[in-house]
Amino acid sequence: MDKDKDYKSALEKSDLKVSPQKVSRDQWKLILTPEQFNITRNAATEKPFSSKYCKVNEDGMYTCVCCGATLFNASTKFDSNCGWPSFFDAEESSVITRNDFSNNMVRTEVLCKACHAHLGHLFSDGPKPSGMRYCINGIALNFKPSSETQASAAADDDQSKN
Repeated sequence: MDKDKDYKSALEKSDLKVSPQKVSRDQWKLILTPEQFNITRNAATEKPFSSKYCKVNEDGMYTCVCCGATLFNASTKFDSNCGWPSFFDAEESSVITRNDFSNNMVRTEVLCKACHAHLGHLFSDGPKPSGMRYCINGIALNFKPSSETQASAAADDDQSKN
C-alpha cells in the first residue's frame, strides 16, 4: 500500500477551531473533497472495491476522515468480499446507528458519533465474536498504522513529562 503519511482529518487540516458538532454543512463542503462530502454528508455510497482500504491488512486504527475520531481498530477488520472495508466491532462509543429506509430497503446506518458523518451500514451477518458487519465506505476513513500511533503516544508522553 502506498502509505499516506497525512493522517489528519479534514477538520484538523482546516482553519476552523470548533468542535465537530458545530461545523455547518457549508463549512463541511469547503473542507472536504466533493467525494468525501457526498458520501459523509449526503449518505452516498462509494463504488464497491474502489477503496484503497479494502486490501489493507496492517495493524492500526481507522479514523473519521471528517473529524479524526477513532472509529475502528484494524484487529476487527475482516474480508467480507462485499466490496467495502468491513469490521466486526467499532471502538467503544465511537459510532451511533439509526434506521435507514432509503432505496426501498430497511437498513441500519452507521454514523460517526463525534460529527455525524455517514460511514456506511451495519449488518448482522458478520463473523464471531459479534456476528456484526460494519460495512464502511473507505472514503469516510483515514488509516493510521500502529507504528504511527505508537510514535504519537511516545511524543505525547514526552510532552507530559516536561
